[in-house]
Formats: sequence, C-alpha cells, structure tokens
Amino acid sequence: DLAGPPGDDGLPRSAVVEGEAGPGAGVTMFDLVTGDAVGTYVPDADEWPESLAMSPDGGHLAVLMASGRLVVLDAERIVEGDDQTDAHVLDIVAHGAGSKAIDISNSGLIATGSSADGVRVWTRDGQLLASVPTQQTDPPTFSFAPGTDTLYYEDGDGVIRRFPIDVDEVAELA
Repeated sequence: DLAGPPGDDGLPRSAVVEGEAGPGAGVTMFDLVTGDAVGTYVPDADEWPESLAMSPDGGHLAVLMASGRLVVLDAERIVEGDDQTDAHVLDIVAHGAGSKAIDISNSGLIATGSSADGVRVWTRDGQLLASVPTQQTDPPTFSFAPGTDTLYYEDGDGVIRRFPIDVDEVAELA
C-alpha cells in the first residue's frame, strides 16, 4: 500500500492499495479527500503486483509485477473500468523473475530490483540506464535519496552501496 505525495497541508491526497496477492489481483487508487475509489488497474490474468511506487510529484504510478513486468501508469488517467489503455505510459519486461522492489527518483528514473538479477535503473521512456548485479540472497532493498538520482542499495550481508546516476559523479567516484 502506498500514499501519494503530500499536499500543501502536508497530508497525502491519494493512496494506492494492492489487492490480495495472486493471479488477477490489481491495485486501486483512492482520493483521500473524498474517500472515493478513482480507478483500478488489473493486469493480465496470470500476473499480480509485487511492488508499487509513486513518482514524487504524484503524476505516475509504477507497478512491478511478480513476473518481472514493469507497468507505469499516468495517475490522472487511471479510471474506473477494465480499459486502462489511456493510462499506460510504459510496459516493459524489467526482470526475468524474482521481482520484489521498485522506486522512482525525483527526476523520474525508475529502479527495479530482483533477487535473481540485481537492481536495474530505467529512464522514463523505458531505456535501461544501468544494471547493477548484487550479492544479496534476500529480496533487494534500495531507495533513491530524496530529491536526487542517487541510489542506495544493499549488496549482501548488510553492505550498503551508493550508486550515483549522474555521469560526471560516476566518473569522479571512479
């Protein structure tokens, strides 16, 4: 479950709730001011959401499926009913399997993680920007530092690594 970004009063205006895990389960977005369901996204019958992330501006909802598929939806275009075609911004295979975690940076970069093949960073339009192999045996743990494109991730045995996405910063770090 996920709350959207805070409004002027510091309180979120929307929340997204996952249905029960399993094939055909979806996610429902609620308007917290009215309490009404705004819309529901239901993936293909054999898929279900594993992890959710909302962009810092609340404009996009990223859903990482258990199958490894990454779906990004325009939050304003999620509507009631079965047809969510207008809401789709991105739909790609992010991982082969084992997908567990997702996060979105301030600038819209999307990080996805799988215990099978590490952490991957995607551009807004679905281009693979980086693939970072990790040594963890547990589900991946990572997060963009607030307001930045710097990713922090666990690399096994509690080791936390910093992965700056800025090319100049990467060169300096090397």
